[in-house]
Amino acid sequence: MKLAQLFSSYSAYKMGEATLKEVSKISIDSRDVDNSTIFVAIRGTHTDAHQFLPEVCEKNPVAVVVEAEDQVPANFEGAVLCVSDTREALQKIASVFYQSPTDSLVCVGVTGTNGKTSVTYMSSVGPVVCLEPLITILKLMFGKHP
Repeated sequence: MKLAQLFSSYSAYKMGEATLKEVSKISIDSRDVDNSTIFVAIRGTHTDAHQFLPEVCEKNPVAVVVEAEDQVPANFEGAVLCVSDTREALQKIASVFYQSPTDSLVCVGVTGTNGKTSVTYMSSVGPVVCLEPLITILKLMFGKHP
């Protein structure tokens, strides 16, 4: 995916010469960066990944996402996206990169006093195998078709 596509929801960023570069991965681990990576510097409780920016920028990533642009080395030629919250930016960029996987997820909650384990087990085996028994159980419990 092209960097410009990933950063399209952000109006202000220093693109450098990376606009049309391909991005193969997004990383928050400074050891796992190469020339096709977007590095996102996350501030943790014990370590701030911004301190690794000089080391990361030597590996020539496509872009870095930071909260403090002044910590990016002046000689870095890739794109720089400065945001107020890199965790939030990571979520947005990853969603575009992985084509919004949550849009196709189905979430079901099973509540009640009895039968939760049985229902979750039957649903984990597969919807084709267990659809008919589940409908039968629901009919018996509620006296109608769901």
